[in-house]
Amino acid sequence: MAAVAGCIGYGTVMIADVFPDRPVFFLGLPLIIVVLVAMAMDPRRLLIALVTFRAILDPLFQQASLPGIGGLGGVLNLVIVALALILFVGKREKMPRDSWVPWLPFMVIIAFAVVRAPDRVYAIRGLLSICTYAAVYHSAFYCVRTAADFDRLLRWLLVSAGVVAIYSFASFILFGPSYVVEAGEATSGRLSSPLGHPNILGFYMVVMLAAWLAKVRARPLAPLLTFRSIAWVVYLFLILAVLIGTQTRSAWFGALLLILAYGVLVNRTYLVLIVVSVLLALLVPDIRDRVLDLTSNNEVYTYSKLNSYAWRR
Repeated sequence: MAAVAGCIGYGTVMIADVFPDRPVFFLGLPLIIVVLVAMAMDPRRLLIALVTFRAILDPLFQQASLPGIGGLGGVLNLVIVALALILFVGKREKMPRDSWVPWLPFMVIIAFAVVRAPDRVYAIRGLLSICTYAAVYHSAFYCVRTAADFDRLLRWLLVSAGVVAIYSFASFILFGPSYVVEAGEATSGRLSSPLGHPNILGFYMVVMLAAWLAKVRARPLAPLLTFRSIAWVVYLFLILAVLIGTQTRSAWFGALLLILAYGVLVNRTYLVLIVVSVLLALLVPDIRDRVLDLTSNNEVYTYSKLNSYAWRR
């Protein structure tokens, strides 16, 4: 421990010399020590904790990053990959092939692209991203073994999403829109904090909507007009409010498909919810204008201003 403390002290002096104006980097070395100790004690719980609190810690990771290289966020991704490997090597029973085989084509293609890429650093980051996705997917087979594990993990994810939602609204009220487009003009009214881009926050909330629906299906709500049921419905509106506030149309469409599938397969009451929600949403000018924007600016000519869908095509 004395040797570790000495290394941390020496490393902190070096970091302070290289990044005197970014003290957030000082958290790097102590954080590594904490992660290593937690990894040795219980890698499964550490992995669940990292996945649960990754979103709300994103502003910290953004400050502790270097252009083109990465920072603490990249280190965290490597830790997740290492945890998945530890769980894979130390498994006591055989995991299904579906937990890792589907990812092999992606990894092979990206690995080949790294060899041919003109920017190796950026290409390696892409490969590590795919490895991180595969690691999280594969680790789910270890972290969720019983119905109680599933219920507990959903609860933690939804609690962390509530913190993200509150942070997003508070940041918008205090500082306004934080997302800035290339021309330097702040986009009006789009929520993006703490994930840095409205599209990322939008799809994050779609995932949390899926967690909410799974939680309802795994453990039905209490009878109506109880504190628990009312709080649960209010929480759903909080998720939907952030989702609408991001103004991410593709995320809106994804949420509609999700609720539609849930209504057809689980509870058809949600089909009525879709119709009513769409009609009410179109009464809101910002939402209506955002949807109708796809019907204009579709013509391609020199210096034309295209809507997002036409630009992607």
